[in-house]
Amino acid sequence: EAVQAGKVAHGDTILMCGFGAGLSWGTSLFRW
Repeated sequence: EAVQAGKVAHGDTILMCGFGAGLSWGTSLFRW
């Protein structure tokens, strides 16, 4: 959706974070 809306361009760095129940969490770092 962000790519289609033009919010993400070639060469951008994207950090995605997710949190779950308790102490579970995860992150991903992408270079688009």
